[in-house]
Amino acid sequence: MRRLTPAQDEFARWYVELGNASEAYRRAYPRSKAWKPQAIHVAASQLLAKDKVAIRVDQLKEEKAKEFKAEAKKQGLAPEDIIREQAHTAFFDPVLLFDQDGRLLPLHKMPEIARRAVKSVKIRGIKSDDDSVQGVIAEIQMWDKLKALHDIGDFLQMYKQVHEHHWIEELARMSDEELERELALADAELAAAVAESAKLNS
Repeated sequence: MRRLTPAQDEFARWYVELGNASEAYRRAYPRSKAWKPQAIHVAASQLLAKDKVAIRVDQLKEEKAKEFKAEAKKQGLAPEDIIREQAHTAFFDPVLLFDQDGRLLPLHKMPEIARRAVKSVKIRGIKSDDDSVQGVIAEIQMWDKLKALHDIGDFLQMYKQVHEHHWIEELARMSDEELERELALADAELAAAVAESAKLNS
């Protein structure tokens, strides 16, 4: 089997890091950023279907899993602790950020489950013509929900793949509506699996 090109290896690394084939393709092949999203999706799916790329992705995932487990052991964390933390982001409800009148809660008054899903908070004042502060604008950035879902799916081995990767070829042939239905179905299955896992660990 031929070796991967530098771009193919970079694609595999970005795919494992991001869990998004199209975005991984954009980063590994910068010229593709000018393409239409559907063209990038098809090209990324075809690349991911190549045996040598699929094998490299599996190798990188295994390396990442080993590093992950080693760090978890070092920190005294059990797998259940990690999936529980990811679940805070994956199933976060933004309503927890606001009071009953729709006002943003101060960070220290937000429920802990909401704070755990917050990546950063930026607050800036709104000044009038005389430089007096009339109000403030708060910008809250959350951790990546889709990545958290993908990580939980990996943990639960929901995305176990065979090297033929026939499912990727099928995705490339699907319409946007079909892809949305598949995504909704996967989300529902993931939610059910996480709920079942929580019951077993409670």
